[in-house]
Amino acid sequence: MGLIIRTHIQQITPAMVAHPRARPVLGGTDMDILLWKYCKGCNSWKLKTQFNKQKSNKDGLFGVCKSCWSIRCKAYKTNNPDAVRANKKKWNAEHAEQEIQRKKQWYADNAEKEKEAVRKRHAENPEKYYLQGKKWREENKDKANEYARVWRSANLEKSAAIKSKWQSQNKEKVNEINQSWRKSNPDKTKQYRQNRRAHLMGNGGVIKAQEWKDLCLLYGNKCLCCGRDDVSLTIDHVIPLTKGGSNTIDNAQPLCQSCNSRKGTKSTDYR
Repeated sequence: MGLIIRTHIQQITPAMVAHPRARPVLGGTDMDILLWKYCKGCNSWKLKTQFNKQKSNKDGLFGVCKSCWSIRCKAYKTNNPDAVRANKKKWNAEHAEQEIQRKKQWYADNAEKEKEAVRKRHAENPEKYYLQGKKWREENKDKANEYARVWRSANLEKSAAIKSKWQSQNKEKVNEINQSWRKSNPDKTKQYRQNRRAHLMGNGGVIKAQEWKDLCLLYGNKCLCCGRDDVSLTIDHVIPLTKGGSNTIDNAQPLCQSCNSRKGTKSTDYR
């Protein structure tokens, strides 16, 4: 049975517990059955609370203590990285919902810690994370746009500062993007210029793109002056802006470019 140390539990010293043949007992009752267990890893008696649970064993505990098990796990992960990744991937696939909830809870409990870790990783590998982010945005455009809209609405000043800085550093690219957009959206471009002109003149009012489309549809997409429907229509202000007319849909009428130019600054209503 080995060496028996008969002593009160409070009198047991670390040296006694570390003795490979020591079996602490109390009043003649073997305490290894109640509180102690022999670790096969470090060859010493330890409290059962220092062992992980394992239902397959008779006593419901691992054969080695938590410290020894941790050392073994670290060694296995170091020597078998591919197998560890494969096992983790398999487990995550089988417990997807559980893993998602676990991560959400962890992030909620360690928000600042995670932000700091992310910032550190990005600072150490900027190119890597830039490419990862670019790939994800290309594969999830709708989700990325939604995230961006939500972030901008919650960080208006910061968003404006970032946009201004990027535009000042990429003037040629900005010009290319603007030119491409104007070619693809001629009606919206005219609308923008018209509204901006009215704003600079202080007349007030804004004509929205949908309002203009509805007005053109109301008059059959025809010029109200010459009646042609095979030409591009422009916004004409019944009372010109130069005479104090407002830039609103109730002061607008669809005319072709020629008729609009001939009308000039006259206050002629063709409706």
